[in-house]
Amino acid sequence: MSEKLIALDTAAFLDSTQAAALDGLPRGELRRFAELFHAACYRDLGKKPALLDGHDFEQLLREILPGRLAPRDRLATHLPALLDALLRHLRANSVLIHAYEIEQALAQHLPACVALIADGRNAQAQLAAPSKPVVYGAAKLGRNDPCSCGSGKKYKKCHGAGQRD
Repeated sequence: MSEKLIALDTAAFLDSTQAAALDGLPRGELRRFAELFHAACYRDLGKKPALLDGHDFEQLLREILPGRLAPRDRLATHLPALLDALLRHLRANSVLIHAYEIEQALAQHLPACVALIADGRNAQAQLAAPSKPVVYGAAKLGRNDPCSCGSGKKYKKCHGAGQRD
């Protein structure tokens, strides 16, 4: 169901006057960003774009968009104009209940989002770093050892009763 909504909302935006007013951006890049934005709304946030609030836009700008766009993506320079056009399109076609919160979140978090993507320090690049394995310091409790709860029973008769090897 969300695939149809993403396609319909993307097509509606691409046919709008707000999208036509964006100069200097190829139609393919415009489509790519519109699909990315709508997919983030429906899949990651679970909401229609018109129902987003300031917290959702903050999450979108701090985590989702930097994680979805490649490091040093060309769209980073056009991101403010693209988001402005998308918001104008949403305002023209529906009522944005949280418009003020969205504008505040954009003003606060958009420059950092653009800088993250443009510098190549986005979430996708940070997640690719190898992590160290978790090492547990305690020795494993054996079946015939006394239970750690202090009852005096063997582990297999106390807290390990329902477990199988």
